[in-house]
This record gives sequence, C-alpha cells and structure tokens, in this order.
Amino acid sequence: MKLFIREAYIQILPAVEKPAFSSDFTEICSVNPENLRGRCLLPDTRSHDLHEVLFWLEQDKLQELDELVCLSKDPESLKDFVKREFRVVKAAGGLVRKGKLFLLIHRLGKWDLPKGKLEKGEKMKDAAVREVEEECNIRVERGKKICNTWHSYNLDGKRILKKTAWYAMECLEDKKMKPQKEEGIEDIRWMKENEAREALQHSYKSIKEVLNFYLSVADSGKSGKEKQE
Repeated sequence: MKLFIREAYIQILPAVEKPAFSSDFTEICSVNPENLRGRCLLPDTRSHDLHEVLFWLEQDKLQELDELVCLSKDPESLKDFVKREFRVVKAAGGLVRKGKLFLLIHRLGKWDLPKGKLEKGEKMKDAAVREVEEECNIRVERGKKICNTWHSYNLDGKRILKKTAWYAMECLEDKKMKPQKEEGIEDIRWMKENEAREALQHSYKSIKEVLNFYLSVADSGKSGKEKQE
C-alpha cells in the first residue's frame, strides 16, 4: 500500500523479512514526534501506532517525516484499519507516452498526471481511459497497470482517502489536444524523461512515485504491473 499523508510517504509491508532497502532507514521501536524524522522503519507496527502517526500528520507535527515503512505480521488488517479511518473514494488515471515523451498536465499550480473519479458502476481501467481522453482531448490505448496510490485530504471537515489506479498508455491521436479548462487544467505538455522528472520535483509525491515506479519497472524489464489491493 502506497499511502501519502501530507506529503509523507507510508508503506505497509509484511514483516516476513526486512526489505532490501531497510539499511537506508532509521529503525525505531516506538512512534513519537521526536523520532519520526527523515526515513524511518517500524519493525512491528500495530494499529495504535498508525492511529498516532495519522493524527500527528494531520496536526502538522511530523513535518520532518519523509517516509515511514511499517512492517506487520498482519499487513492486510493494518491496511483495513487505515481504510476505516477515512472515507475511501476511487479514481483512475494514466501515464501517457508518445515515443520517448511523457504527457503532463498543469493544474492548481503544479505539474500532474491526468486522472479523475470513477462514475457509478465504472471499472478502473475504463475510467482511466475516459478521464485521460476528456482532460486532454486526445485518444489513447490503455496498456498494463502501473500501480495504485492512496492519498488523503480533507473535504468539508471529512477525512478522504483517494485510491487511484494508474495505467500505462500510448497516445493514438493528439492533433486536437487541449486542456479541459473546466477541470482546472491550465496547460498540457509533452516532455522528455528528464524534463518530466524535473517538472515533478515540485509536484505531489504520489505523482512522482507513479513515474518513478514505471521507469524502474521499465529499466528492470519487468511487466509493469504491480498487484495491489
């Protein structure tokens, strides 16, 4: 589960064994605002620990926390706990390519990827194509799933957790490409990989994660599909 709360990145993983990247993290035995700084690993995470972390994040008390890896003997129960803490909404979007170029949109002052909420009864894969085509006025062909991301926000005093399914896409037609102004999109641009990376340095961590994960899978020659709940 790739969870983004107030720009902090939280991963929930099974505690079968420590992940290979754990040496880059500071292992902590308990959670408190003083030791949740930088990149942390919690080896035996309980629901109470996550409850405290979520509360402190929403109170802006963990501004120095970049990433937290939560290992658990029962990660599915931990994920279910997180979902119960919020109202879950579903969305889908795409990382669109045209040759070696990536398509980015500019919305609310930041570069982003096209995405949107599901309509009633709609499947994730269908919503992803519809949203990309509507927001950018292009035609695309959907490829393999990249990953899911989860990010939180508050709406009218309610805690919302948005699950977004991301798909790789190829552009079929872009002659009439234009931003969907009514959705707050100010600009659309094709970018080279280095340009896209640079543009997303000032974007949301969840969006950067989609591009980084896609490129890491492409570099390793894997299928590009990550199985997640």
